[in-house]
Amino acid sequence: MSRLRLADLLKLSTGSLSQHKGRTMMTLLGVILGAFLLVVSLSVGQGMKIAVKRTLSFKGELKIINVYPDWSADIDDIPPEELEVEGDWDEATRARLREKLVLQWPANHGGYRPRKSLTEDVLQEIEAWEQVARVTPEIVAQSKILLDEKNEYTQLVGRWCDNSFLPPLVVEGDPMRDDAGREILIHEFLAYRLGYRTRAKMNSLIGRTVRLEFSSYLSRGVIDLLNARQAQNEDEKLQPAEQEQMEQALEQLSSYVDRLPLTEAQKEILKTTLQPSVAAPEEQPDAYHFVEDYTIAGIFRSPTKEELERRRDEYQLSAAELILPMRSARELMNRIPDERKVGYRDVRVIADDELNVRELSKRLENRGYQVHSRIDFIEIVQKHVAVITYVMATLAIVALFVAALGTSNVMAMSVLERTREIGIMKAVGAREGTIRTIFLLEGSLIGFTGGMIGVLLGWLASFPGNSIARWVMAQRGFEENIEGTLFAYPLWLVIGVPGIAAIMTMLAAYVPARRASRVDPIEALRHD
Repeated sequence: MSRLRLADLLKLSTGSLSQHKGRTMMTLLGVILGAFLLVVSLSVGQGMKIAVKRTLSFKGELKIINVYPDWSADIDDIPPEELEVEGDWDEATRARLREKLVLQWPANHGGYRPRKSLTEDVLQEIEAWEQVARVTPEIVAQSKILLDEKNEYTQLVGRWCDNSFLPPLVVEGDPMRDDAGREILIHEFLAYRLGYRTRAKMNSLIGRTVRLEFSSYLSRGVIDLLNARQAQNEDEKLQPAEQEQMEQALEQLSSYVDRLPLTEAQKEILKTTLQPSVAAPEEQPDAYHFVEDYTIAGIFRSPTKEELERRRDEYQLSAAELILPMRSARELMNRIPDERKVGYRDVRVIADDELNVRELSKRLENRGYQVHSRIDFIEIVQKHVAVITYVMATLAIVALFVAALGTSNVMAMSVLERTREIGIMKAVGAREGTIRTIFLLEGSLIGFTGGMIGVLLGWLASFPGNSIARWVMAQRGFEENIEGTLFAYPLWLVIGVPGIAAIMTMLAAYVPARRASRVDPIEALRHD
């Protein structure tokens, strides 16, 4: 018998399978189920990894590194006697109490100060690094705005002029144009409180000059507190002349402090607090009072809930009433002594490329700062997804293994039923390898066909599955809008699953194929 071609071997294998359609279909069904489970589990795992990374990459958040000062207490700066735990305690309790003493010590000795501050000098140094595209500190400050003999206590923030989130919020005028300019945006409700209560009047503010006042004086703080409590009634608020009289009265109180029944320490603190304007700079290094003038560029509104869901990093704009250009705001914060010493509480360092985030994070950590990036978040998500994917894939492999055992059983039955056929083939010259190949091909055809059908069914299931998955996430309160589908079908998955199924069923068919190849042709021809 001449050597059979591959096409002839395939024809013999498919012909045998088609002769027992019912048995073949039942075996094929088990393979399809296992392949379907494997495809879906791997597809979801791969899809979630890609979708999360694609979503954050689309928003540019993978380039962002959040940097924080190191607020931990330095135990070397604390006198040993301050850390002694009094009383009879076990070691575990003593250690916990000592830990609390370490945490409390800064508050009792000058207040909390970071060990590594993010001052303006540090920010300028980081900005000069090659892999850094931008450095953005979170700036939130309290100030008083004065306009047309009226004033309001307000909160301001700093933003870059090219911030794409700002233009849609501007309802009158234009966004700011120069990051170091003297322009300002004011909130529509602040304009309303200042007396501009028609659209035409509000529009007339564009181009006007407003004055911002920054002060640490207790007298001004008392006035601001009174005005804040009476904010609902304009008639009860202090007028400019009344405010001036109040300031003078509070400052004059310092001359009467010695007559009060107070301790010397209490008298001293009242004197320096009530009259910081006349105290020597070296006695009041943290006292400040200054004013700045700005030109109103536009009127803005608060972002909607839907807008904030898309840009959670802009949550501060929901409470802000003044927006300054970032460079101007940073210069302003650097004039406040306490802010200048303590530095910024939160800084966003934006890398020029996602590939440089790791290196920049390590460099910042080595400088003593605490860092966090979305890449860390992605790795955590991917680890959780990987665990779930492995569990689901393991179950699918088990299902495929069970289907492979079924294939082995079918092949064994097929050998018994075709013993005479095998004997004839060997009698006319068929080699043992040829007989073995025919049965191995039958097993692999069952696996490959079942795998391909499983891939097809998995792909069809991804359409309703994607909608169902998003609905479940919405019901669970998952607010992040994941871009794209949650199922992915890369080429390695489409080819790999049918390949795995084919290999498993072919291996399962090996023992029956080996038995078939060793059939004695004489005994086989006698077989009925």
